[in-house]
Amino acid sequence: MAKGHKKLVAIYVRKSRLKDADSMEISRQLELLTDYAEKNNMEYRVFSEEGSSEDWHRPEFQRMLMELKRNIYDGVLCSDQDRITRDRTDFGLFVRFMKAEALQLYTLNKTYNFMKDEDVFVTGIQSEMDNHFMRMTKRKLRRGRIQAIKKGVYFGIAPYGYSKDEQKHLLPHPEESKVVEDIYRMYVHEGLNQAEICEQLTLTGKKTRAGKNFTPRTTSLILSNIAYRGTVHYELQGEDVITVEEAHPALVDAGTYNKAQELRAGKRKVPQASQRGVYTLSRLLVCPSCGQTLSFCM
Repeated sequence: MAKGHKKLVAIYVRKSRLKDADSMEISRQLELLTDYAEKNNMEYRVFSEEGSSEDWHRPEFQRMLMELKRNIYDGVLCSDQDRITRDRTDFGLFVRFMKAEALQLYTLNKTYNFMKDEDVFVTGIQSEMDNHFMRMTKRKLRRGRIQAIKKGVYFGIAPYGYSKDEQKHLLPHPEESKVVEDIYRMYVHEGLNQAEICEQLTLTGKKTRAGKNFTPRTTSLILSNIAYRGTVHYELQGEDVITVEEAHPALVDAGTYNKAQELRAGKRKVPQASQRGVYTLSRLLVCPSCGQTLSFCM
């Protein structure tokens, strides 16, 4: 452990990915913690990141744990216990680690010595409260997301062909939307396959949003995305499927989109073997010695 009058601590700051109104920004955490360290005669090294409290393998957190094993630190300084983790199982791992390294946990309100049973008990109670708060917050956010989806909000990056307005609704992109329309036209009405479509797009200088040539994979993603029909569709675990028609302007009509799905499904079908367990083309193979046809079982 650190010797002398000044203690050496690892300052850990984390910004939650949950959109929690009470969540403290990293800059504010650092301001409070560095001020605390200076007032309490502490030297410090900062480990800062954005990440989920449920992710034990956060890069900066793991780097801090490795650094703490150098036996030069007195402990960890963070604004609140929940900055370490809100998962009670992971917090138990953290407590065992701190005990093994004889380190203390410093927060703005209290110092915890994990060699003392009462401190372990108090942090355990706090961990359970943090875990409960996290579950409540996630449920609240989930309800809010479901309500937003039902109003046509599109979460995530806007698919190629669209941009998003301030309310997160999709709007046709002036240039990209024309490319999407061309892809569906060539595939459904002109009978081109995806490789031929990519060739046509390359010849006319059309590029993906990343500035690259179109590939069968990128056109496949476009041909299969129901958003181009003007529909928002989400399947959230533990919830009923949410489908909102006319959530935003469509780039292709329903008939064209549905026909594209029929064509794609038909091209995915694999010819069945002429008999169970035998390759379809196996009867075409002839033994050069005896002239008998050969059969290879699967």
